[in-house]
Amino acid sequence: MYFKLISLCICCYFVQIACSQQDGELISVVTVGIQEQYDLGKWVRERYHDFLPKEYSSKQVYVRSTDHERTLTSAEAHLAGLFPPQGREIWNKSLLWRPIPVHTTWKDNDDVLAMDTDCPKYDRLYKDLMNSDYFMKIDEDNKELYSKDSHIFSRRLLFN
Repeated sequence: MYFKLISLCICCYFVQIACSQQDGELISVVTVGIQEQYDLGKWVRERYHDFLPKEYSSKQVYVRSTDHERTLTSAEAHLAGLFPPQGREIWNKSLLWRPIPVHTTWKDNDDVLAMDTDCPKYDRLYKDLMNSDYFMKIDEDNKELYSKDSHIFSRRLLFN
């Protein structure tokens, strides 16, 4: 089972809330984004409580992230909500958190999460999706929002 821990699209409105930006590059998750990931982890825990192990176990759970500060931070916040320490896992009663490893690999070796690999089929499918009636409607419905908030990115916010 794979969970996309952070659903950010450079052109989506919520990026400006969840991340800070420098020179057009998303650089870090800000406190709102950390809280959102933590809450998402809690929601996933509640929704899939019958499926997920009660406690974190490295034999049952393997977490992998790209090697960017924002994605590692997001994964850690998500895991804090997903696996709150219980019983023997509590090592500090005033800090109900436990470290959970987040693995990463070199970008050049990452065939799973690195999305900048040249893949014509992916590019075609992505373009088809962004030009679908569904996304075109979202784009049309949010044109006012895009123009109102585009000053934050200093560019237009569009899906395609």
